[in-house]
Amino acid sequence: MSGETEQTGDSDDRRFEVIVAEYLAALDRGEPVDRERLLAAHPDLADRLAEFLDGQAKLEAMAGSLKGETTGDGDDRGKAEPQPAPESGRVIGNYEILERIGIGGMGVVYRARQLGLDRIVALKMLRDDGPCTEAELKRFRAEAPVIAELDHPNIVPVYETGEHGDQRYFSMKLVEGGSLDERLSDFVADPRAAARAVAAVARAIDHAHQRGILHRDLKPSNVLIDDRGEPMVADFGLALREGSDTVFTRSGVFPGTPSYMAPEQVNSPREGVTRATDIHGLGAVLYSLLTGRPPFGGKSPWEILDQVRTKTPTRPRQLRRSIDRDLETICLKCLEKDPARRYATAADLADDLDRWLDGRPIRARRVGPIGRSWRIARRHPMTAGALALMFLLGLWQGRAIYVQARAVREKALRDELARRQAQAVADDWSAREQAEAWIKWDEGDLQQARLIVERHQPRPGRPDNRGFGWRLIERVTHAGLELNRGLHWSAVYSAAFAPDGKTLVTAGVDRIVHVWFWDSPYDRYSMGNAG
Repeated sequence: MSGETEQTGDSDDRRFEVIVAEYLAALDRGEPVDRERLLAAHPDLADRLAEFLDGQAKLEAMAGSLKGETTGDGDDRGKAEPQPAPESGRVIGNYEILERIGIGGMGVVYRARQLGLDRIVALKMLRDDGPCTEAELKRFRAEAPVIAELDHPNIVPVYETGEHGDQRYFSMKLVEGGSLDERLSDFVADPRAAARAVAAVARAIDHAHQRGILHRDLKPSNVLIDDRGEPMVADFGLALREGSDTVFTRSGVFPGTPSYMAPEQVNSPREGVTRATDIHGLGAVLYSLLTGRPPFGGKSPWEILDQVRTKTPTRPRQLRRSIDRDLETICLKCLEKDPARRYATAADLADDLDRWLDGRPIRARRVGPIGRSWRIARRHPMTAGALALMFLLGLWQGRAIYVQARAVREKALRDELARRQAQAVADDWSAREQAEAWIKWDEGDLQQARLIVERHQPRPGRPDNRGFGWRLIERVTHAGLELNRGLHWSAVYSAAFAPDGKTLVTAGVDRIVHVWFWDSPYDRYSMGNAG
C-alpha cells in the first residue's frame, strides 16, 4: 500500500512539473495565463499551484532588471544610498535604529546603536510591509543560528538574536566598506586583487562546508568589504545544512539569484545542491570581478535560468583580453556544468588561486575543443545525435566514393597491364613473324615472304606503326629484289635506301657493305670489306 502511495506522489510531482513548465513557456511567449482557470483545471494540485503562483508573482515583482543584484531572498545592502528610516530613533530591544542600509525580498537591514555597549551594529529584521510566509519566517529564524556556528575572519559574525513584540531580529557586525558588487570596476582593473578576494571568500566557505553548511546564494552583493579591505561573506538566509530535509523555499521558487545560480539549483533545487554548488557560486563571483558582469544575463528570470541549464558562459578573455589564461581556466573550472568537474573543495580553489598569485603552475587544466564539443553534446543530446548521424552519413558517402574511385583506378591499372601484356605478346609475335619473313627471303622464297609481310600491313586509313625492319622487308620483297645466298656471311644489321628510292645499302655482321641498284633485281655492287 505504501508503494502505491509513493508511486502516486511521484506521478503528482511529474504532473506538477509539467504544468509549471507549460505555464513558464506560455509566459515566455507573452501569453497571459488565467490563474483561476489554471487552478480549476487541476483541483487535486490547486494548493501546490497556488503556492507556486504566489511565489512567481513575488519573484517577478522583485526581479527588476535582474543583473545579479537581488533575488528576493535575503537582504541587499549597498544597492541604494542609506536613507533615514521612518522609524529612525525607534528602539528595538536594546538597539536604536539610525537608518536603513539595505532591503531585500524578505529582510531589511538597519544601521543601529547597541545601547548597552554603545557600538554601531547592523540590525536585520523581517520586512513588515507585507505578509510573511511560514517558510520565510523559518528561514529568518534559522539564519542567525547558522552564522553563530561559524567563526571565521571572512564571515560577518552574529552578535545577538531577540524578539521585540512579534518582530524577530538579530544583530551583526556592521561592515561599512560596501560590497564587491559596488566595487566591480576596481577589481576589473586589478585581476590580482580579484583573485585574492575570491581566495579569501573560498576559505571562508570551506570553513562553512567543514561544519556542514551550504551558503547557496554566493554573489558579489553578498560579499562585503571591511575597513581593512578584507572581503566578508554575509547573508546566510538561504543557507542549508547538509543532509537536512528541511527546505525553506516555496515550491516552484528557485533558491538563489538566477544570474549566479548553478545548473543543479535549477534542475533539482531540493536534492541537487551540494558543496559543488557553492564552488560554482565562487566561480560566478570571480567571473564578475574579472569581467564586470555576471556569467549569465537576460530579459527575464526564466531566460537566464534556461541559459544556466544549457549554455556555457562566454569565456572571460573574449570580454577582456588582458585576463591571464590560467586565471580564466580557474574561473571556468568552477563554472563547469557537471559538478564533478569543478574543484573538489573550496579550499582547492583557494589553493589554485594562491598558486596563480605566486606565479606557480595551477592544477586546473584548460578544456580543449574536443572536450567542449563533448560537453555541448551531453547538454544537447538530440542535436548532437542528429549531427553525429549526418557525420556518419557523410563518412559513409565519402567511403563509398573512395571505394568507387579505387575500383575505377584498379580497373584502369588492370586494363593497362592487360594492354601491355597483349602488346608484349603482339610485339613478340611480330618479331618472330618478321624473322620468319627474312628467313624466307634469304632462302629465296619471295612468295612466302610476301604473304608474311601482307599479314602485317596496316588496315586502310590506319597509321603505319611498323618499325624499319617491316618496312624494309616489305620493300625488298615487293621490289622483287633477290640476293644470292652467301653475299653476307652473317645477319644484316643495317640497311638504307638512297633518296632516289632505287639504291639500297646493306651492312652485315660480317663487316661487308653491299650496294644494290633497283633497276634490275640482279644488279648489285659489292664494296667489299666495310672495315
